[in-house]
Amino acid sequence: MIHIPLWAVAGLITAVMGAAMMLLQEKHKASGFAVAFLNKAVIVCILTVPALMNGLPTAPHFYILCAVSAVIFAISDVIFFNLVTRSGAGVVSRILPLNIIFIFIAWLFFDPLLVARYIANPWQTAGIVAALSGAAISAAILKKCSFSWDAIKYGWFIILAGVMGSVVIKKAMFGIEPMKAALAYVPIQAAMMLVCWGLFYIIRRPIPLKDFVSKQSLKAGLSIGCATTIMVLCSVYGVAVVENPAYMSALFHLSSVFVILYYSVIKHKEVANVKAGMGIVFSAVALILLKSL
Repeated sequence: MIHIPLWAVAGLITAVMGAAMMLLQEKHKASGFAVAFLNKAVIVCILTVPALMNGLPTAPHFYILCAVSAVIFAISDVIFFNLVTRSGAGVVSRILPLNIIFIFIAWLFFDPLLVARYIANPWQTAGIVAALSGAAISAAILKKCSFSWDAIKYGWFIILAGVMGSVVIKKAMFGIEPMKAALAYVPIQAAMMLVCWGLFYIIRRPIPLKDFVSKQSLKAGLSIGCATTIMVLCSVYGVAVVENPAYMSALFHLSSVFVILYYSVIKHKEVANVKAGMGIVFSAVALILLKSL
């Protein structure tokens, strides 16, 4: 009998919201910095009260690692939103899977018990590696499309941040009830990122103030912020309960499917390698089945 695990449900919701987030930014084409800042401000406004009511973790490592991840994602989020504006949601949603295998391997260094389970179940492990590799290879094939390869060269730090951030988030959740940890982590990290961006804005002034508070930026930031609140909360919860954060990364990239489906509905011409992106779909389905049987 197939039993779909909670992390898979959380991953599917994350993928839907991820597609919505990218499509909204592609539509509004607002400043990446403004959208990233307003995006996190919305998260803080929505989740702070629920987090306080649910109770905050007391473990010091939670807040230390939360701060580390805030710095990592403060940099990558701005690059991400600028990349969507530059290259489009369809291209971006299919280059990000490059971090799947890297996350899978990186986490093994921090969880020897999981390594032992993989060794004890060689056939299932082989299937998992094949599914994750399928997603990564599908993304690598995108280099045949110069437009996609250009996006990869521009957004390499997003891939690196995905690897480092996934490991840091998973470590931060240790010893804490998953939902409590996720509900606290998301607004606290968002607040820390706002501090990072606030200092950066004061020092560098990346965009004029009028662009920061423009109607275009506010509309994009508020709408994307609502989608991102759901996406990040589900993503962090999924990372907290799943055995290897690479699984959540693989499911997140189903967002490419939803972007493609949306493009087909509105008759949008897709410039990236659609077939390569679709390889992620089959890999994700295989992964869920392997962990559900």
